Amino acid sequence: MLKRQNKFLISFLTLFFTFTTLCLSETYKELDKDIVLADSLFQARKYTQSFDLYHDILHKHSAYSPAMLIKMAFIKEGLSDYPSALYYLNLYYQVSAQKKVLEKMEKLAETHGLSGYNYDDLEYFQFVYKKNKWIIVTALAAIALGLMVWTIIEKRKTQKVNGSLSIFVVVFLTLAFVMLNFSPQKPKGIIQSPVTHIMEGPSIGAEVIDVIKGGHRVNINDRKDIWVEIEWKNNRAYVHKNHLKEVRL
Repeated sequence: MLKRQNKFLISFLTLFFTFTTLCLSETYKELDKDIVLADSLFQARKYTQSFDLYHDILHKHSAYSPAMLIKMAFIKEGLSDYPSALYYLNLYYQVSAQKKVLEKMEKLAETHGLSGYNYDDLEYFQFVYKKNKWIIVTALAAIALGLMVWTIIEKRKTQKVNGSLSIFVVVFLTLAFVMLNFSPQKPKGIIQSPVTHIMEGPSIGAEVIDVIKGGHRVNINDRKDIWVEIEWKNNRAYVHKNHLKEVRL
């Protein structure tokens, strides 16, 4: 009876993984076709048609490439949709970490009177850290594991616990935990609506602090129902979630 159950389980898992692999393969084939078509439309200067395909690839299938993101930014800038152009430039920066992209965004924002795009070396360092956080955490955890194994071997040899090695294990594990759960950079969002009311509180009846155009980039502190808590002119403020797009892949 047990052998039959095991045989059935193995057959089921084999069929399941085969079916899943085939479905993923077909999905990737369709995406490749869409990307090739979008690229050909872009080369033919049919920008709006190519953007629609790129948009579906990114937002429906969560697939992208640096080249695709920079093309989307180029198209939106050509259409004078600067909030969207800056949004896709921000996404491109997230995967490329190129300083020249920062300069492009800063120049575009300055030309159109938009705030939130002033950069310094500290912000660049924070972003590079965030981009490589998993590599750093994995390295620290691997070092801690190696030291732990070394401690166990030393204990078996000497019948004593090496206090120094134990301390280093705790230190590296603590660093890995802190880096895993701590982000030095707040998430950012870009105002997308051409007319956005900055509110004092998370309510329609709250006082209007400011009325701004699309394209400003702000730090996101929190979310409360339909409201997003942001930093505006060094103060806490709120905008409707439909007026803000978080910069996140």
